[in-house]
Amino acid sequence: MKKTTYKAVDCGFHDQIEAAIVLRTLGSISFLNAEGKEEQREAIKILDWVNKNKEEFVILSDGTDIRIDKLTSFMGKVVVDGSCAS
Repeated sequence: MKKTTYKAVDCGFHDQIEAAIVLRTLGSISFLNAEGKEEQREAIKILDWVNKNKEEFVILSDGTDIRIDKLTSFMGKVVVDGSCAS
């Protein structure tokens, strides 16, 4: 898959990610993988988030790192244009 330009996410979404890390929330997420296909992880924790080359990634408890702008759902909420919708 062609590398896409990183798209910054909403500050409120950052807050939700940070809360999930601090509270060690167990939940599900969906994201677009390197081939552009949607993948899902169930019963997963977000351990941390990191910056690499001006892009932000979440680190999952299974060792997977996902670019934040590739998340399509986060802890049961749909992600639309870089922010969580109810």
